[in-house]
Amino acid sequence: MIPFFQEAYLLIAEYSILILELIGVAILVARAVQSLIAMLRREPKAHMLLTEGIAGALTFMLAAEVIKSSIVHEWKELGVLGAIIGLRIIITIVIHWEIKTEEAKLSRE
Repeated sequence: MIPFFQEAYLLIAEYSILILELIGVAILVARAVQSLIAMLRREPKAHMLLTEGIAGALTFMLAAEVIKSSIVHEWKELGVLGAIIGLRIIITIVIHWEIKTEEAKLSRE
């Protein structure tokens, strides 16, 4: 009975990872298209659309990485996964800082 639950858990985790990463990519592509259209129209918030899209996409991709951490089998894999999670967290923090800075700049104009 235990192997059944282990296999079911792995299957659910793998599909969850795939779905979360696909959602992240879809958000990023949609915001990139919106940003491109806004840039062509010379709208001042064009850059913000892309930045917010990257932040949203990273959130879903980070969730996928957290799930991946529950199914790794070796310390080496866990180290690589930890590095990826750390980098994504740092990028997310920098992007959120950039969003706040850009919003403050736009509100002053």
